[in-house]
Amino acid sequence: MTGFGETVRTLGLFDGWVFDELVGHYGAIVQAQIDACTAAT
Repeated sequence: MTGFGETVRTLGLFDGWVFDELVGHYGAIVQAQIDACTAAT
């Protein structure tokens, strides 16, 4: 996850986003994956 975050920052894929909006958007995606793993076990 850290590598992905650094790559996104380096490539500037989220330039122009407000930090709190970015955290909310990206955080929801990550949390959905965590929840999916928990539900599968």
